Amino acid sequence: NIDKAQARRILFKVAQTNIKIDYDYLYFILFELITNALNFSKTKIIIVTGKKHNSEYYELLIQDFGIGFSDEELKKITINHPELGLGFNLSKILIQKSKGVFSIISQKNVGTTIKIFLPLYLEPIK
Repeated sequence: NIDKAQARRILFKVAQTNIKIDYDYLYFILFELITNALNFSKTKIIIVTGKKHNSEYYELLIQDFGIGFSDEELKKITINHPELGLGFNLSKILIQKSKGVFSIISQKNVGTTIKIFLPLYLEPIK
């Protein structure tokens, strides 16, 4: 008999870098999006990857294999619809406030990949 903690897996593969975002914002965003992915994933496996996208942005991907979003639901995501929940909408707002970009690719009953592009410090931090 497997308990809930053993049944869930989050696989992280994130390269170290200097992302230009408030720590509390990043914590909230990752917590909300990973929690949502776990809650709606059939497999309870979430993959989180991060890499330098280009000289200005770092790319974070959160991928699940869950129920996915329909085309109608995806349209609601683009306008911060209240049905999506406060955490999801606030995550998008914090990403945008940090001069980042949020995108989502989803297929109903297959899963969802959320891409977050966050600005990098262009000069080394001392």
